[in-house]
Amino acid sequence: DPFYVGKIIPTPNLIEQTGYADFVKANTNRTEMLYVGANDGMLHAFNAQTGVEKFAYIPKTVYPNLSRLPELAYNHRYFVDGSPIVSEAYLGGEWKSVLIGTTGAGGRSIFALDITNPDSFDANKILWEFTDPDLGFTIGRPTIGQLKDGTWVVVFGNGYESDNGKAFIFVVDLASGALIAKTSTLVGDTTNPNGLAEPAVLPDTDGKIVAAYAGDLRGNLWKYDINKRTFAKLFTAENASGVAQPITSAPAIVKHPDSDGYLVFFGTGKYFEAGDHSADMPVQSLYGIWDQATLEGGVWQGGTEVTGRSVLQKQEVIGESTEAGNKWRMVSKNPINWANQRGWYLELPAAGERITDSPMLNAGRVLFITRIPRVEKDPCIPSVGTSWFMAVDMLTGGRSDKNVFDVDRDSKSSEFDYITVDGEKGVASGFETIVAGMSQA
Repeated sequence: DPFYVGKIIPTPNLIEQTGYADFVKANTNRTEMLYVGANDGMLHAFNAQTGVEKFAYIPKTVYPNLSRLPELAYNHRYFVDGSPIVSEAYLGGEWKSVLIGTTGAGGRSIFALDITNPDSFDANKILWEFTDPDLGFTIGRPTIGQLKDGTWVVVFGNGYESDNGKAFIFVVDLASGALIAKTSTLVGDTTNPNGLAEPAVLPDTDGKIVAAYAGDLRGNLWKYDINKRTFAKLFTAENASGVAQPITSAPAIVKHPDSDGYLVFFGTGKYFEAGDHSADMPVQSLYGIWDQATLEGGVWQGGTEVTGRSVLQKQEVIGESTEAGNKWRMVSKNPINWANQRGWYLELPAAGERITDSPMLNAGRVLFITRIPRVEKDPCIPSVGTSWFMAVDMLTGGRSDKNVFDVDRDSKSSEFDYITVDGEKGVASGFETIVAGMSQA
């Protein structure tokens, strides 16, 4: 994914920090840019208005493979395969815009560039490149933030295929690239390798990071205490057959609106290894888990592991219908009792269906996209797949009370946007899209 950088939109919790307002004002008219990694071995920086390339950066870890690009017998390889992020940070006594990039499936490194002024970028603006034996292929994005002591850091999971096969979280100093913390969940080894996905960080009321939530390939959802540098398991995702469901994207987090603690939403499934496009895979799910722990005086209090599905409310896709040229789904609407339940789950009904992107929260709903890959045996026929865009109630995981989709396309919300499934009429919970792939012939 590309990342657009233009006029700085002020971050509320930074407004009071020294020099931030002046920095925002000084960069009102800076050149608008698009930053994107590519499998030619470079992170590219394009002028967003003209498309002209301003500069490109080649991470050290991809150098050994560059000589393969002009080979006549070249087969596809990954190079700078990660999606960059950009954030403002106070480093070395001044505010800067810092880009953090990853090599994704192309290598095992994280790098940082000072892109405050893209018109004058040179080798001196390369801040650092980080590697470690326990860092694997980082498919997800890192996160930039501040610790309680004001230190600016980068937080990221170790990804997959690290040397020791364990799941780690890394906290790295943003200014220097020095390792601040590297903590293992202690789950995984070289025989049964594991890896930690992209974390979602939890800020305190002052915007400083106090915790991070992340999942692993074994279906474990972990909570990491940034201050104590310790992991606690919050939940293990398993389907009805007891098969672990891998978590490969960052969760979404929100305070529980009716009680203490936080609701953590995540989907299961993976799509990065050979064979993952097969429909022959265990059933995957979307979850909403209640972490009952509270933060008091900078210290986490209470909270216990959610043990199994028996304490979760089940929701399911009760059927599909075709309305106004689209295929729609309806989800059940089972109530939840927070007095004795710790969340909910929604089973994905189609063979091979999985969630590999982070859910989004909007207006009390969880929005998420599912993926159902399909590959034709004939290489000259384009690969095709099905994708569902879904929306469920945040508190129950069930059907929303109000319309989410404009089913009849009249730009209004009314009962004409309801769908009917097996005689039951109600709000639509999602629609199908067909995604065409490129011919390989």
